[in-house]
Amino acid sequence: KKYFVHTKMITGVFISNFRGDVLFRRYTRPDEVKGDLGEVFRVGVVLPGEITQSPIVRINNVSFCYIKVNNLFIVATTSHNADCFSIFEFLGRFSDILEVYLEGKFDQKHIEARLPLIYELIEEMLDYGYPLISDIESVDKFLTQGRITEAMITNASQRKQKKVSGRSHTAEQLTETATGMTPWRAPGIVYKRNELWVDVVENMHLLVSPSGSILRSYIDGKIQLKCQLSGQPQCEFGMNDKLLVEKERASGKAIDPSASSKKGADTLASLDDLSFHQCVRLPRFEADRTVSFVPPDGCFTLLTYRTSQHINVPFKVISHVQQNSDDRITYDVSVVSQFEPSKSGTKVIIKIPTPPNTALCNVTVKGIGKAVYKAEEGGIVWRVKKFPGKVETSLRATVELLSSSVKQNWDRPPITMQFAVHTFAASGLRIRYLKVSEKSGYHPHKVRREERREERGEKRREKRREKRKENRKEEGRSEK
Repeated sequence: KKYFVHTKMITGVFISNFRGDVLFRRYTRPDEVKGDLGEVFRVGVVLPGEITQSPIVRINNVSFCYIKVNNLFIVATTSHNADCFSIFEFLGRFSDILEVYLEGKFDQKHIEARLPLIYELIEEMLDYGYPLISDIESVDKFLTQGRITEAMITNASQRKQKKVSGRSHTAEQLTETATGMTPWRAPGIVYKRNELWVDVVENMHLLVSPSGSILRSYIDGKIQLKCQLSGQPQCEFGMNDKLLVEKERASGKAIDPSASSKKGADTLASLDDLSFHQCVRLPRFEADRTVSFVPPDGCFTLLTYRTSQHINVPFKVISHVQQNSDDRITYDVSVVSQFEPSKSGTKVIIKIPTPPNTALCNVTVKGIGKAVYKAEEGGIVWRVKKFPGKVETSLRATVELLSSSVKQNWDRPPITMQFAVHTFAASGLRIRYLKVSEKSGYHPHKVRREERREERGEKRREKRREKRKENRKEEGRSEK
């Protein structure tokens, strides 16, 4: 069930054809309706051809929110500053439910034939303009003009189900997918090798002064999963979330030793603005901060977060820009990697802006990487393929400017840096544990991506060695 409250909502719902003729009309707040809104929509939207401009049109202090389904318009009207996203969510669910009852025949003929059913649907789904019930099973219990059957749900599922190669769905499986508790995961999934990949991806945003001190910083992060598990697995994992660890310590529960150590205590992640995939059980997370879920098949984003506390900056950039004369500027830029030597940064690109009237630029790199001046990018581009940890490199550039009688003001935009550091979480977020259980009883084992890469590399090297041995044997036979 879906409940929308604390917002003035829908005053009326109607369905019209492509000419603007109203096929169905129901006002949920008749005291707020002035005139024929269907005629206003036909004259103001359909006839002038405004249907391609915007899904929301406001005419005479009335907002018309509409969607188009098979050359028919489903329109919701409101005379208040309502939540348009909730209105469109209701319109989408209403059209999906109505399509099931019409058995996919969403046209003018079948709409006019099932008007009593549509009136009942609106009465049950809207309560004085507030969307109340949007689940097809719950709505069906209150209707008297028609009931859904298993065949109707199966046909609706077949129309919407994506074709997946190598997987067969029976009518029972499609019914379970449409009406079960996990509509995001189809039943009957089988893999020879059960794997669940977890990636923590973070985008860091920093504003640093020329001396290297941090002025502003925050991280937008997400946890991505790639699920290749059979059946209906129950998954859960815990993080070194600051609230969770403090709660466990206060209750005296045993926690992960790494989280209670000095190093772990310093790297507790304080996560804000959490947003979850629909598969996550929110009551469980609110109770004990455990992320419990039945994952969909394939790749998806489990949760997103933001943090601005205790950020570990992987690189430190120190710049010194000096203008020696009106036509000469000297740049001294140093970059220091502050992560462990066992890690390395990749795809490092540092862009140092120069004035638009730059005539000549001499660049010297003391350390790693290559730097060139690119006028089309507005400055010096410094690229480093692999940046090891605990390493310092520097750049010195001399820029000669074109002389001009008019003094040009230059705002000196900041130096920008792009990079990627694998197995490094700037927020300090760590996955403390990951559990997977399924009724068939398979037990996945933990493997790091680096170990999997080494395993695959070892297999490739073994194949090369065997091939070289075979080539030597063939060469020896040919010599004989």
